[in-house]
Amino acid sequence: HARSSVHVKGVQVVPPSLMSVFADLALAIGTAFAIIILGYVARAKEYVTPVVGQGLGQFVGKVVLPCLLFRALALLNLKAVDWYLLMSLSLAKLLVFLLAAGIAYGFANDDKTLARAGIWGIFATQSNDIAVGLPIISALYPVSTYPEDYPSYCFLMALPQLAILNPMGYTMMDLGSNKGEDRPQGLQLFWKTFSSVIKNPVVAMVLLGLFYNLTVGPTIPAFFEIILKIFAGAFGPSALFLLGVSSYGKTHVLNGRENGQQQKASNNRQCDGLEKN
Repeated sequence: HARSSVHVKGVQVVPPSLMSVFADLALAIGTAFAIIILGYVARAKEYVTPVVGQGLGQFVGKVVLPCLLFRALALLNLKAVDWYLLMSLSLAKLLVFLLAAGIAYGFANDDKTLARAGIWGIFATQSNDIAVGLPIISALYPVSTYPEDYPSYCFLMALPQLAILNPMGYTMMDLGSNKGEDRPQGLQLFWKTFSSVIKNPVVAMVLLGLFYNLTVGPTIPAFFEIILKIFAGAFGPSALFLLGVSSYGKTHVLNGRENGQQQKASNNRQCDGLEKN
């Protein structure tokens, strides 16, 4: 039987069949995990050394990902964004952060309770929205069928995570890990947190992309568009490959015995795209 069409914001569309959706989803997940496994095997066989992996992480986190975010947000049609949906997603992440941090704070009984709460909060909300989430959302909600452009929310959600939730967790770790005179106070703590956020190239490019969109419009000169598109296209495979590389030899972290400073360093690398992407 012919599938019935529906109207989405005045546009008549035909939803894809269930089998088609599952096929696209399986293809997206299978492709992602294949690249991740390839990176893991390459590191296990020492085709990729730790130094090479570190360089790849710098390239992904400080070059490719910022270019991808700037291009996506500079070309985004802001008038089509459902800001209520975006706020709902941000609020949901905030509630998950507070819930995880609250559980950690309530059950921990050592002298770094607050630091542990910050770690749990970040770990509960720091998802791989772009490298893994974007292909899955694109498979489930293709732009050709859903004019709301749901994949674009993966880029928009980077700002509340990196500019609000992560700094909250880092502040809690600073307050919980440092004792006595080493503990930052007042304006010192605020400036330390604010400067770390602004210096993050991912956050900077998100803000610049939105600012460019609002001031110039959703268009980029052809020369710069070609350059940004090349870098943006390199993000997916390189980020998934890096995820596999960085996963090798990390199973020992599951015992939960790292100290707060090691966890904080790992989180900072995630925020910069060294672990996360």
